[in-house]
Amino acid sequence: MIEDAIDWLNENSGAIQALATIVLVAVTGVYVVLTKGYVDSTKRLADEARGAREDAVRPLIAIELASGDDINPGKYATCKVLNVGPGAALDVTVNLFDDTKSEVVEEKWGIFQSGYEKPSPRRFAIEKIPGRIEGVVIRYSDVFGRQWVSEFSPYGEADTGRMRVRQVL
Repeated sequence: MIEDAIDWLNENSGAIQALATIVLVAVTGVYVVLTKGYVDSTKRLADEARGAREDAVRPLIAIELASGDDINPGKYATCKVLNVGPGAALDVTVNLFDDTKSEVVEEKWGIFQSGYEKPSPRRFAIEKIPGRIEGVVIRYSDVFGRQWVSEFSPYGEADTGRMRVRQVL
């Protein structure tokens, strides 16, 4: 009986080898598909981790405005710029526009530290602006070189004011 099995294997060795090769190719194909899924998952996790790391040190510039009537009726307005994000803002440029829509003040700062690092946020006051401030545009970058723009108009819909922050691509 064992001799018959050995004889059958010897007679059909080519077919058995071909069948084994086909099975091995199919199993290898399954491993390739599974490995590609693992690689794609790992890339997604790495991208999420990179995004979380970048967001952990992202600056966020906010603006506090007071009209001239609140401070000195009909004369001046004040703008306070605060970095309320967890990271430092680099190469900060602040542009203020008055009610004539012309740029009246441009301030530049190299590094603007996060307000969360100190007991009270670091504030920059820009005073002596005739009329009222109609808009503020602040351009800055983060430590990864991404460019950001914070725009604020105090007289948006129903005079409630709006602030928009966007990344410059």
